[in-house]
Amino acid sequence: MKHTLKQLVITTGTALLLATGQVSAFESTHTFTLDDLVGGFDGRTYGDKGNYTDETIICGLTDSCPTLLPDGSGAPQPFLDKSGTWLYPIDSEFGFYVVDFASAFQKTDDGVYTEGYAGNIVSDGQVVGLAVSNAATDTFRVPAPLGTWCSGIGGSSVKCSTEHYVVMEHVKSCHETVPYITGQDDRADPLTGVQAVLTDPDGNPLVYCEDTKLDNALTVVGGVYDEDGTLLFPEGTLIESDQILYDGTDGYLVPNESTIVNNIAATNDFSVTAKDDGKPLYRWGDLIKRPNDIRLYARMELPPEWYEEECLTANGGLGCRVNDARLYLDHLVTNNPNDQVRPEDMENEGATGRKPGYFPVASLGLIADTACFEGDGDYLPPSTLYENTLLQNLVYPYDGLDPTAGDPYAWSEDLQLGLSNGWYTTVDREPFEWAYDEDGDGAADYSSPVPLETEDTLLSGPRWRLTAQKFGQDVPGLEIPVEECSPPPYQKENIKYEVGAPITTVLDMLDWESDDERSVVDPDTGEHVSPLAFSNGWVNAAANGGAEVNDAVDVLNEEIDGISVNGLPLSSGFDLSVYVKGDKKATALYSATLVINADDPSTGDIDVEAVSLDVPGRVSAQNEIGRIRTIGFTVSNVATEATAVDVEVCGVANLVYAECFAANTGELLPGASQTFEWSWTAPTASDTLEVEWTATATAAGDQDPGNNTLTAETLVLPMR
Repeated sequence: MKHTLKQLVITTGTALLLATGQVSAFESTHTFTLDDLVGGFDGRTYGDKGNYTDETIICGLTDSCPTLLPDGSGAPQPFLDKSGTWLYPIDSEFGFYVVDFASAFQKTDDGVYTEGYAGNIVSDGQVVGLAVSNAATDTFRVPAPLGTWCSGIGGSSVKCSTEHYVVMEHVKSCHETVPYITGQDDRADPLTGVQAVLTDPDGNPLVYCEDTKLDNALTVVGGVYDEDGTLLFPEGTLIESDQILYDGTDGYLVPNESTIVNNIAATNDFSVTAKDDGKPLYRWGDLIKRPNDIRLYARMELPPEWYEEECLTANGGLGCRVNDARLYLDHLVTNNPNDQVRPEDMENEGATGRKPGYFPVASLGLIADTACFEGDGDYLPPSTLYENTLLQNLVYPYDGLDPTAGDPYAWSEDLQLGLSNGWYTTVDREPFEWAYDEDGDGAADYSSPVPLETEDTLLSGPRWRLTAQKFGQDVPGLEIPVEECSPPPYQKENIKYEVGAPITTVLDMLDWESDDERSVVDPDTGEHVSPLAFSNGWVNAAANGGAEVNDAVDVLNEEIDGISVNGLPLSSGFDLSVYVKGDKKATALYSATLVINADDPSTGDIDVEAVSLDVPGRVSAQNEIGRIRTIGFTVSNVATEATAVDVEVCGVANLVYAECFAANTGELLPGASQTFEWSWTAPTASDTLEVEWTATATAAGDQDPGNNTLTAETLVLPMR
């Protein structure tokens, strides 16, 4: 499989750092195989890189799994897929047992091979990748509105859950808590908040949208229990609107995505549970889906200098600074936008790809900069004198301070920040590309499937997902179009990604939300950055704010330091997990390549400075002796380590004259300076020459190349 899009893209700044020796480039590659399959939360794998080897994860390859039942018995059987690859059934804990109108329960190691299929892809006798096919997603029925999906006749279903109140409200009501389209009679007024009145063709009122406001009186269902099983709120408790959903301490609703028996609250219109990250999940369906995951584990090498003392202790114990880190994944385009890529088992909501374009208006919010459509086909008008789409409406953010106002519970960012349904569901976005801002307004102006060498600001890399055909998130079932902002639904010729086509996904490993609780503080800037911004976040992910270790699991492999709460082995190398979810059609993962540019600890603390450049201001070519002048250049070591400095001074005039002088300081001690002088004879000239001088001081590992160069000018006057 060729890396068709793979390229080592180095920005101008990084190229300069590489040239001076301040950073070093490193590359590591892994080919996916059956050995990478993870069988359970104890970190066991089919191969020998996990916590321990368990060949019973796959049935049909060895004698270590139960005998397959005869074909036709209903038991899973190995099969040959259309590409000619043998796929074998999987037994793992990454699935669910479901009970209608109650709960889903995590599977155990039951010896029943119903969690999907996998098989090595072989080319010219070599394994070049892994084919995977999920088992069907498990579902259980629930009373509405407690579900996350709405079931349809004939087994169809549509997603009926979201993290954002305004998205749910747009589906269920014409009331708009955050009004966002101006100049249209059938929409609420974004400035006054007056709700629309829907009329028949003759203008007679049909629906007063003010009357369709959702019921927000949430009542506890089945009791709210903390993670130790202590009852916090009995069934029937009304959750007051000045309370929060979940803050990690008080736990009004603890994380729960698998049961309706307890830890859920509901109104007549919707229900709410907490997600693992503390965000709300608004639900209004009658079905809950629990996909079977196929989880893969790859351990990859890291730069060897990261394990040396000077790197381990750098930056206050955070490790060497990582300037750039990209992960290149060769795979086939999937049909599921939720196939996760988890470096060091970290899920990352900060990597978003290109978000909708906008321009800010003070005291009003963010105005869409282009006409577009929402995922349901609603038109979002362009910015004109009379019509605008407010992606953010600062007039109507909900501050949560007035529980008597009858406002919705301010548990999601849309209500807190005044973000509209247009912000979340416009198709003016690209979740699988790198987004750049060229005018400094904070909005994405363009995007690319690969990182670019550009002076523009990188806003975000792609989502940490395998590239899929669909948007996902609040536009879950809609394909990404070739023609941006064209009206949905999309026909085949207007679908950007073809399921099953080869692609290279390029992910930014340093993309991060600064308010993520796993962030670390950069000692130089004081900013909250990714745990992977420093080398110890890779070498020891748990200690440096990253992965969460399950201390209850015994570590059996001496190459493993611990097992994450999700079953990923954690080592001192780069630990990569990939979750393939819910797609029965076989897909393929070929390889992962990690490219890192990081500080080189061997350079120590080195910084040389060009202090002064002394040249004559003017020289007359009339007098031969007067044309002999002195050129002086002084350099200084302003850091804490001795170093040798190369110096060079060059004069150039109109491309017709050039002369250079060079020297070396030998070992220049910290705080010391050295001056070099050269005798220069100015050239004869029939016209005035402007000699431009450039003086440069260079030291290997210089940490501040910005103070290494000085310039000056000499006028050489012509003979009379």
